[in-house]
Amino acid sequence: FDDFNIFVKADSIVTVEEHPGSLIQHVRARFEDTAASPQANVSRIVHAILDEMMDEYLKTLDTIGESISALEEQAMKDSSPEMLVKLFKIRRALIEFRRNAGSMRSVISMLIRHPRLETGGDLEYYFRDVYEHSIRVIEFVETYRDVVNGLYDIYMSTVASRTNEVVKVLTVYGIIVLPLLIVPGFYGMNIPLPFQESPHAFTLVLLIMAGFIGLVLAFLRGRKWF
Repeated sequence: FDDFNIFVKADSIVTVEEHPGSLIQHVRARFEDTAASPQANVSRIVHAILDEMMDEYLKTLDTIGESISALEEQAMKDSSPEMLVKLFKIRRALIEFRRNAGSMRSVISMLIRHPRLETGGDLEYYFRDVYEHSIRVIEFVETYRDVVNGLYDIYMSTVASRTNEVVKVLTVYGIIVLPLLIVPGFYGMNIPLPFQESPHAFTLVLLIMAGFIGLVLAFLRGRKWF
């Protein structure tokens, strides 16, 4: 957003732009394109400037809407930090948009009631049309903010679900490996143990560990943990 200042006098208008663009050229083209264009006066030019601004607002909202639609398709698949950064950027943009659109609505409302600005006849409907566009812009922004907040909740749910899956897998692996640590640990002690003197002690220990692993897997399968 850039600052755009309008100084309105009885017979002239002065505009000051922070970063000059094509807005004034578009307004001038409205009164130069065809012979059927309305005669330019202060009130009509002010209306044309505000109308062009609203058109730019709506174009920008269309772009934001397309970005949100693209993020909706990625939210369930992508749980990377980059996705979170995109959501925060769009949410900040919508907050700024809401603040500026609210200010613009107040300005248009004030101009409609201003005693020195001609808004009678057809111009009254034109100004009220711009005012309705400003309300529509704010409604779009609020809707998009709700959608982005919903996407954020979906993203956090996806991250939590994947974290739970990872923890579950690691827990299962840890439980399976546990017998492989306990049984050899017993046979590493300097005390008499079963099968210690047997020439097949190594094979028997392996079978015992395999038996424990089988029991653990059967228990986990019975609990439907995997």
